[in-house]
Amino acid sequence: VLIEKFTGQSCSACPNGAEVIKAACSAFEGRTIEVAHHEGFSVDAFTLKESSEYANFFYSQPKFSPAVMTDRNVANSENPESVVGRVTDNATPLFTDATIEHALATIAPLNINISHTYNEATRQLTITVSGEAIHELPTARVNGWLTQSNIKAFQTKGGDDYSHNHAIRASLTGTWGEPLVLTSENK
Repeated sequence: VLIEKFTGQSCSACPNGAEVIKAACSAFEGRTIEVAHHEGFSVDAFTLKESSEYANFFYSQPKFSPAVMTDRNVANSENPESVVGRVTDNATPLFTDATIEHALATIAPLNINISHTYNEATRQLTITVSGEAIHELPTARVNGWLTQSNIKAFQTKGGDDYSHNHAIRASLTGTWGEPLVLTSENK
C-alpha cells in the first residue's frame, strides 16, 4: 500500500499526524510504503517541484496538512469526493489500520518487484523494476523516488531537532512517471 503524506515544517499538527500514520502502519510491516511530500498548505526546505505538482493536481479543496493519499484511490479516503484525506479530525484519527486493511483488500492490477544495487566506489545506484500485470494497462506509468529518513531539522511543535522521515529527496521518473512497458513475458 502506497501512503503519500502531505506535510510541512510549518504545520503544527503534522508531528501528531506522522504518529497517527505510523501507528496505523505498525501492524502491516513490509506491506506499506510511506513517502512524505513536503507540500501541504505551504512549501518548505524539503519541497520538491513534483510534490507541489501532486498537491495542485490531487487536492480537490484548499490545501491542508497533515493529509494523506492511500494508493491514490478515492475509495481509501475519508472524503468520498477527494483522493486526499485528512489524517485526523482534531484528536480523532481518521487514517487508521482499517484504511490500510481496505486498501490491502483491493486487488492490485499489477505485482511489482523492485531490486537495487549500489556501488560505493562509483556511487552508482541501479534500480530494477519488474512485475506481472493482471490485465492490460495501456496507460500505466511507474514513479520512483529516493527518500530519506531521520533528517534532523526544524518542525513547528517538534523543535529544531525534529526527525523528518520518508521525505522525498529526488524524483527518478519526473512528476508523472515513466511509461510501463509490458511484454509477453511479463503480462
